[in-house]
Amino acid sequence: MVCEDRDIGGLLPEQSSGSAHRGSHARLLAGPGTGKTTTLVEHVVGLIHDGVPANQILCLTFTRAAAAGFRKKVVNALAPGAAAPEVYTLHAFALRVLMKRRADIGSGKGRARVADDWEERFIVREDLRRILSTKLDDVKKRLAVLSAAWETAPAVPPTVDPPLLGALRLDKARYGYVLRAELVFDLYQELGSDPSLLRGEYLRVVVDEYQDLNRCDVAVIDQLGERGAQLYVAGDDDQSIYQQLRHAHPQAIRDFVTNHVGAADLKLATCVRCDSEIIKLAQEVIAAEPGRIAKPLNPHSSAGPGKVELLTFPTQSEEAQGIAILAKKFVDAGVPYEEIMILLRSDHQGRFSEVIEAALSRLAIPSVVRTAEKSALATKEGRYLLAHLRLRLDPSDDLAWRTVLDCGSNGIGEKTIEGLHALGDSAGIAFGETVARVAGDGTLVARGALVADEYAVVTTRLAVVDAASPVDVEETIEAFARELPSTADLEAARAELVGLARSYLAIDLAEFLVAIALKKEEEQSITPNTVNILTMHRAKGLDACVVFVPGAEDEIYIRDASGVDEARRLFYVSITRAKHGLFVSHAVRRTGLQRHSGGPGIRRRTGFLLTRGPSSPGLPLARAFAVDPALLTSVTGPSAT
Repeated sequence: MVCEDRDIGGLLPEQSSGSAHRGSHARLLAGPGTGKTTTLVEHVVGLIHDGVPANQILCLTFTRAAAAGFRKKVVNALAPGAAAPEVYTLHAFALRVLMKRRADIGSGKGRARVADDWEERFIVREDLRRILSTKLDDVKKRLAVLSAAWETAPAVPPTVDPPLLGALRLDKARYGYVLRAELVFDLYQELGSDPSLLRGEYLRVVVDEYQDLNRCDVAVIDQLGERGAQLYVAGDDDQSIYQQLRHAHPQAIRDFVTNHVGAADLKLATCVRCDSEIIKLAQEVIAAEPGRIAKPLNPHSSAGPGKVELLTFPTQSEEAQGIAILAKKFVDAGVPYEEIMILLRSDHQGRFSEVIEAALSRLAIPSVVRTAEKSALATKEGRYLLAHLRLRLDPSDDLAWRTVLDCGSNGIGEKTIEGLHALGDSAGIAFGETVARVAGDGTLVARGALVADEYAVVTTRLAVVDAASPVDVEETIEAFARELPSTADLEAARAELVGLARSYLAIDLAEFLVAIALKKEEEQSITPNTVNILTMHRAKGLDACVVFVPGAEDEIYIRDASGVDEARRLFYVSITRAKHGLFVSHAVRRTGLQRHSGGPGIRRRTGFLLTRGPSSPGLPLARAFAVDPALLTSVTGPSAT
């Protein structure tokens, strides 16, 4: 089969050297496709073989999917039954430490309750809007400023908005939650208040995607180093693409060797993913990045030249048509659908994906748009089911009881919720306990009888499921789904939760619900048997035989002057997803919804491609293009991961 991976003969010398490092802190600079994950896995397995106890090795990754994949690779590389190290995202690690700390010091519930995305949007922000007597958009902006303070200035407790902090304290007293954005900041504060916390607990800390961490993340990892751990951090400043989204601090990886005396400077420079012409273009693009660490990126000896085409189209319709024609030619040449990827800078309201998807459909090419997450757990039925799962774990879960009242078919509205708040505030009790109190006396608040009825229905369901004694997470989900009114949205939510339970490999319900709460966005993955249309951010960590990058215009890429460098890095990451074929295109004019991304005027190709000559007329090239089978010869293998 074309585009099929093949083994290139085990570890490359630079990977072996990088994985074998011992004796000091280390920075592993690893360009795209150079085998960073393979090197990290070999390093961790080597530490265990050297006698470092697995429970004293901490591995931190950027996403939950990366954590699960990393742990699986380590386990597979160890002897059967051998102990494996801990692998977490930094948020999950912070939550684990905070929960243990809360239990150790006896400060109330041992389980820190993280508000998930839906709860933050539809409960927390709405409550803050009412407390502050302001608009929802104002609350959203003020919370963003507060989150930035947590993530960028960890040594200074946020005082940016005292009224907002006061409203948060009140709402947290009612619902007992923490926000995901404050988890790492809270851990940093705990480390600062207790010099003995985590001291000597870890001998080695291995950190992946170090370039995407913010200042607070970096400060926590430095604290682990100061408390006895050797740090081994890996990443690439050229691939830092989360400054605007998550306040990433790429300077930290640039300065790591300077800031950690005696740290080793390790490098992976052989790309075993991309063909040589793709690497050449990528290097031309990233060379203009100011302040970057200059580093080579060389094709593997088995790489072919590959194919790079820069195309221009009159409008977005012709651009989509050209992409579809080229995709069809690669499919007819034997390229699997999932080995074709289309990467968009953004896709608000589907304004870019819709026209491309339609063009592919006209040529009978199946495609899936993965530019925004559409989750059944965001429906009322999905939230209602999830709230029952949370109450199964903790019958006094305040946010779950609020969700039940908001999403159940009970006629309970904002006035009743405000009455419950007033009652709980006056009695000094949290929301869940307030609901239980009203369940015993429905006269305490307006429409309290409806609250009592809903409470009785839910507690009965909990008792029924408890009596059934489900043995695992999947059985628990199914048991509650059977007890709830059957609808299409409920069935979709049940299926999604079951799928997540299987992919998360959750040990128990508590672990599963933590994973749900920390789930920020759709994890990186490719949908099989279809062409994948993704945003550039979602494509990080993925690759494909053929990659299309439409919309290569500065009007789309650069939202303001401060974002030029990150836009360049995002473009660099996108073109290095391609193994054999890369097609970068722009349109002279964009109409309809697309005109809102950059304006209605004439557009030119992005300045990131100034080193290249003019683009070729797209439709004539697409119609005349013939796929050379030699182009599709695979050059990648296990070492490319």
